[in-house]
Amino acid sequence: MAASKSLAEEAYAVLRRAIMDGDPPPLARLGPAELSLRLGLGTTPIREALSRLAAEHMVIALPQRGFRVAPLTASELSDLLTLRLGFEREALIASMQARHPRWRIGVEEALADLMRATPPAPGQRSGELAGWNRAHDRFHEALMAGADLPWLRRFHRLTLDQIERYRAAMLRRHAVADGPQPDPRFTRLLGHAEHADIAEAVLRGDRMRAESVLDRHMREAGAVFMTLFGDPAGAAGEGRAA
Repeated sequence: MAASKSLAEEAYAVLRRAIMDGDPPPLARLGPAELSLRLGLGTTPIREALSRLAAEHMVIALPQRGFRVAPLTASELSDLLTLRLGFEREALIASMQARHPRWRIGVEEALADLMRATPPAPGQRSGELAGWNRAHDRFHEALMAGADLPWLRRFHRLTLDQIERYRAAMLRRHAVADGPQPDPRFTRLLGHAEHADIAEAVLRGDRMRAESVLDRHMREAGAVFMTLFGDPAGAAGEGRAA
């Protein structure tokens, strides 16, 4: 039983990372038999992993037709960005009102970790960004950590996992030779200065400034992402073509 669980965990980790990297691409078929040959694992742990990924909406289960990678669409991205902004703003306000000393220390430590991480660059695969992704998400979660809102933070975590797929797709698109030129806003939004501005306002206790900077950060990120995913039909078509 322990060995079977371990194999299912391995299959889950490998498939999840591959989906984040865009290989297989959105809407690609995921056949347990083919994946078994590719990964050298049995079909049972692979099916368990696919079911788990379906529960996370990383893949979709098709009745009698197996599984496919979940699509990337403008409508889903818009929902995710709206939810994320709402979650972070609500928890940030509550954290600033509570003013727990440990929360302030957590924000400072998370910012220091993020400053040590190298920001993403076009062409990097999602797996190569694991350190930055952890530091980046930890920073945003640290901003919320002073709020006694455990369910809000759980839902926030789900939105971050989904948004990571879009962030990885953005980096892949900018890395294509005939693709769009890297948007300077995208580079700035992922850089250190932008996050340092948020932390400074938060640690200074300037609620109005903190809300304003966070709101601008999130909305500008949404605008940049929509340059790639702004056409719902085009986003779905890209997945079918891939």
